[in-house]
Amino acid sequence: MWQKVRAMWVYVYVNYYDSYDWFHIGGDDMYVLVENLRLYLESEEIATASKGGEQPLLLGQIFHQNFYSSATYVTGGGGYTLNKAALKMLVASFPNCAPHDVTSVEDVLVTQCLQKGGIEPYRTTDETGAERYNHIKPEFEFNFDPKKHPFFWYSYFSGNKNIGPERVVKRAVSFHLKDSKPTVENMMRRVHAILYGHCANVTLGPPVPTNPFEIARQAIRLNKQTWSDGKFLGWYWKSPLLQCELNAEAGEICICSMVKQGKKEVKVCKKQTYYK
Repeated sequence: MWQKVRAMWVYVYVNYYDSYDWFHIGGDDMYVLVENLRLYLESEEIATASKGGEQPLLLGQIFHQNFYSSATYVTGGGGYTLNKAALKMLVASFPNCAPHDVTSVEDVLVTQCLQKGGIEPYRTTDETGAERYNHIKPEFEFNFDPKKHPFFWYSYFSGNKNIGPERVVKRAVSFHLKDSKPTVENMMRRVHAILYGHCANVTLGPPVPTNPFEIARQAIRLNKQTWSDGKFLGWYWKSPLLQCELNAEAGEICICSMVKQGKKEVKVCKKQTYYK
């Protein structure tokens, strides 16, 4: 991976350095909200930090090496972004920065090559500590409580102590959809549909209800749990319907019903074939 990424950055530098101000890299399991990335890069904060493009900038989610140590790197899960000055410095460092290493941790080595030139990762969180670039998929981020899982690897590598939806900024730049079920491709489509309203029954919140009693119940929930400006509703990601749909194959539809379990009624969703 390191050798491939070195070759990619050299190619980009040789062929596109004069054409663009910013360069973003990530794997095929990364979802980028391009308009949010553009807004962030055009913000006054980044304009000031880059000193009009003269100061090299490495942007992304910062991870701590060796738990909460001061040694940091920008994780490649949600991708990372370089301005022209950083790209030039990075490529210039390659002959003397791990030129023959064979390893998968390209994000660590990219960071280290720039650190040798005096460039530390720029912290891209907002004033509350919420992340713009996200190494984990949305349903995990919006439901995770690091206080309940202090020894989980993500808790001590990310350093993000926020709980639930407050872990992510309102205008997130990217998510890493690695290990999504049933496939990354299906999760890509679902995230895109939820964000941009491409499906009639998929919104920024739960599926649009048709039953009047369900409409009333959801109205009560939404009054309590409205997350503004495009945030996913955490309880929706936990819903039996979504979990069923994520595991459904082509030609299958999920049908839900209320089933009595002890003294409680719970929603159970099962897959059914509706065409072959």
